[in-house]
Amino acid sequence: MQWTDLPGDNPVLSLADTLRTEPFTAAHRILSLLEEDTLIVFPDNVRAAILEHISTSWVEMGGLLLGRVTTGIGVTADGGRTMLLEITGCVPSIGATGTRTYLTMDTAVWNAAREALHPDEVIIGWFHSHPNLGAFFSGTDLRTQRAFFANDYSIGFVMDWVRHEEAWFLGPMARQIPPERIARHIRFNDTAPGEPDVAPPPLTAQ
Repeated sequence: MQWTDLPGDNPVLSLADTLRTEPFTAAHRILSLLEEDTLIVFPDNVRAAILEHISTSWVEMGGLLLGRVTTGIGVTADGGRTMLLEITGCVPSIGATGTRTYLTMDTAVWNAAREALHPDEVIIGWFHSHPNLGAFFSGTDLRTQRAFFANDYSIGFVMDWVRHEEAWFLGPMARQIPPERIARHIRFNDTAPGEPDVAPPPLTAQ
């Protein structure tokens, strides 16, 4: 996987701003979650859009992830700050050049992503497929992450839609994020007020 453009730095939101509209119990629960480690929120509609794009071909395909970044209050294993990373959308790279093991994307996808951003959103990371190869970061993927996605909040998402596997990596050193830190949403339901649903979604090709 290679890129041919370098994004600029992007701002992050404060935890106070993110929690300002939440009820006390909800805010307290979010704070507790962020004391443990970074939490990535990956909604079903974004998953479906990525699957629709990458499952149309047996070559590598990919694009950019849009989202909101909020700094947390905890400290990660590598000494960084925990974060709440909410993925809000994706921008597929329509004109990418790919093979079974290689993918190159150009400046067009960066321009499309910047045009799609809302005021409180950033380019939060990237995604690409490894059809029937397994979900992992290759040496080229690691170099791409360090060179083009060097913010602490930068997400690298790999999906093998054939084997139903996925993997998540974070920051310039591509720290792998465990599946229990990937949530479909943070929704506070009526049956258990203050308890967000943070169960990871199943991986299914459509």
